[in-house]
Amino acid sequence: MLLQSHRGAIDLLPALPEAWSEGSVSGLRARGGVAVDLEWADGDLTSATLTDLSGADRPVRVRFRGSSADLDLPAHGRLRLDGHLHATDEAPGGADEGVLVHSEERTT
Repeated sequence: MLLQSHRGAIDLLPALPEAWSEGSVSGLRARGGVAVDLEWADGDLTSATLTDLSGADRPVRVRFRGSSADLDLPAHGRLRLDGHLHATDEAPGGADEGVLVHSEERTT
């Protein structure tokens, strides 16, 4: 499974098959009108791009392997995240970037 969205959260690569250790996918759809593009290597997320399709500003919680980030995704905006769910300066396509509100990383 590459993406799961439930109760306002988007889980990235929640059940990536071992055979797919490297890859990318674009155009996945999360609940609420968010498009998601993903890239990964050695089974780890390297980048994710979230794009609002709904036309409304929205808070979004993104999770990957125990880490989470609460984001503000603007209407029709894009937000690019690195593998640690930190917002990067690069927003492909020239759309407005979102804003990182809170990031929490768990270490176990």
